[in-house]
Amino acid sequence: MSRAITNDSAAVAGRGDERGRPLLLEHNICGKLFDPVKLFDPVMVCSECGEPLHAKQVHVHAGPGRDQAVG
Repeated sequence: MSRAITNDSAAVAGRGDERGRPLLLEHNICGKLFDPVKLFDPVMVCSECGEPLHAKQVHVHAGPGRDQAVG
């Protein structure tokens, strides 16, 4: 079974305020920071290269708004 990026996990990464997003997503296939784009349910693709996203191909970095999500 494939572990795809879901709408819920994409929503967490996309939240932020004036300090920025709490999480930044890097696509290991293209090496770029990206925003997940819903192609069709349940497929999400990379905003930079258009490839389908799978959890093992995504690296999560702490973003500039990280502290807002923690405390």
